[in-house]
Amino acid sequence: MTRNSNADELKDTGRWRNLTLPRIYFDSDALIKGMIEILPEVQKHPEFSNVTSDARNEIPLAQRILNSWNPDHLTVSMFTILEALNCGFRKYGLSHERLLPIVRKAIGVDFSVVFADFELVGRESRLVEELEGRFPDRTTYAVTRASGITFDEDGKELGRARWGGTLSSGAAVNKWYSGLYDERTGKKSIEDVDSHSISSPKVERELFLRTVDLAVKFGIAPKDSIHILYATGNAEYIVTTDSGFLKVLNRDPKHFPRGLRPSEVLRRWGDRLDRWS
Repeated sequence: MTRNSNADELKDTGRWRNLTLPRIYFDSDALIKGMIEILPEVQKHPEFSNVTSDARNEIPLAQRILNSWNPDHLTVSMFTILEALNCGFRKYGLSHERLLPIVRKAIGVDFSVVFADFELVGRESRLVEELEGRFPDRTTYAVTRASGITFDEDGKELGRARWGGTLSSGAAVNKWYSGLYDERTGKKSIEDVDSHSISSPKVERELFLRTVDLAVKFGIAPKDSIHILYATGNAEYIVTTDSGFLKVLNRDPKHFPRGLRPSEVLRRWGDRLDRWS
């Protein structure tokens, strides 16, 4: 999870001390309600007229949760944030200059960001197993590369060095270096790193394949299953205003977090928010 510097200003307020709240995950629809559709200029936009009255009723409730919940117990994913940004930009015509400061201010203060964590052994769906074989880099989890200028102990420039590492299947790590950089001696220093790149083919593949695997196994949309993938293990409930997604979550609560609307969240735990605000 991440928290930005704004959180330090609020860490002593009631919302952080309220540790009795359950862990919840906001999907894209809930975050859009509480962070985008609450904006006055959005509510004046022609597209907002297509939002149903039931959905409009959830907007201030989603905002209240964002403004009051313990942010260590309210999580979102990068996918959630991207979909919210996309909605603000494409549907409501907001500029990135308007949207990104809103997101920056919210990260770590209104919610925490979580990353996917999935089991790599076993695959449920035969269709996904067949699909997996079509992707390259089946054994490379991550590759990192960097380069820079090296100097000796007297500050004399020695030349360019390149170094990096590879994480492969079986958690094997292989470090490498070339040029004048020698990490073993400790006698040379790098003062000017001018390139640092990373590639994570296995992570990207697994995020895609596990999302599709869930979609196939439970007969749901990949857009929904990616939220389930992020939320599982990180939250007890997924908060959404999408009625179709709610049906998916609540028809089989044994396999993934249960779904709740913002209004249902406040009916259950709103008194705790009032107590700590």
